[in-house]
Amino acid sequence: MEFKLLTASDAESYWALRLEALKQNPEAFLTSYEDALKRENPIDQVVRNFNAEGNYTFGAFEQKSLIGVVTLLHENAEKIQHRANIFAMYVTPKKQGRGVGKALMTEAINKAKSIPAIEKINLSVMASNDKAKQLYRKLGFQVYGFEENAFKVNGIDYNDEHMVLHLRAREEKSVFKGEKIYIRPFSKEDAVPLLQLNKDNRHFFEMFSMERSEDFYTVETQLQRIQVYQDEISHDQSYMFGIFTNEGCLIGTINLFHVLRGSLHSAFIGYFLDEKHNGRGFTTEAVKLMVDYAFKELKLHRIEAGVMPHNIGSIRVLEKSGFHKEGLAVKNVKINGKWEDHQVLAIINPND
Repeated sequence: MEFKLLTASDAESYWALRLEALKQNPEAFLTSYEDALKRENPIDQVVRNFNAEGNYTFGAFEQKSLIGVVTLLHENAEKIQHRANIFAMYVTPKKQGRGVGKALMTEAINKAKSIPAIEKINLSVMASNDKAKQLYRKLGFQVYGFEENAFKVNGIDYNDEHMVLHLRAREEKSVFKGEKIYIRPFSKEDAVPLLQLNKDNRHFFEMFSMERSEDFYTVETQLQRIQVYQDEISHDQSYMFGIFTNEGCLIGTINLFHVLRGSLHSAFIGYFLDEKHNGRGFTTEAVKLMVDYAFKELKLHRIEAGVMPHNIGSIRVLEKSGFHKEGLAVKNVKINGKWEDHQVLAIINPND
């Protein structure tokens, strides 16, 4: 299989594959098959696009037949030259599932990385296209927006998710890496995956959390929460981080809160992990990373945790991370309308 940047000599093959894509998946593209057929001199237009500055269309060939394409478009307006967009991604159905799409996307990403001005790549994907979203996440893209009724096909509304890949890596000091996961502070681009995490685990999380109102489960509220998280970090009040797989998928949260200075230098720790990821050591690894950050970077002396006595798994996580039991706090947190006891555990900075 061959992958290359398309040129004028590939225009006819490209246009034929483009028409196939529009006909096969009308819900995935803004242009309709019918509108495409009405275009005058479409091959000439394709050639002009191929030759346009900042336009890079890559093709996958098998035995000289074009089987897949993707376009990277570098914005040329002065204020948005740091951005590029990916669109018109398509692999003919018989060739799907063989890594063609990933290889095409990698070609486009590598091209963007070779252009110093490009700092990030944006794309949009149909919200119900789970296979495409999974591919994009594996390549490092993150969801930053959700658009309801993005377009209509035959009277049916389709939603879009907007994703971004930052090419200039976050500062290493804000990302703490373990063997299976990493933790980092939230950014506004995490609002949609954070909402999805909470919606997917609503019943499970609410078994162990304080009461949450209905508007908690909206993008707007998650954006507001992330802004609060950022403000509290800047004021040394709390440190809410996301727990991510090494592929960049958000699977949980971990938080140092009620940070006290003066003669105490202490904080509380709390965490939530996606229920389907439980039992795989992710939370233990996240707690160890957060404790290490708290003691070495924040110079805290003591970290305390409170766990409902029947939550044996969470108690085990903390004990594996070096926490010791100190006692029982009776009826100290109201959960689902009931005051619950909590097992108190703590860990002390070994350097103090």
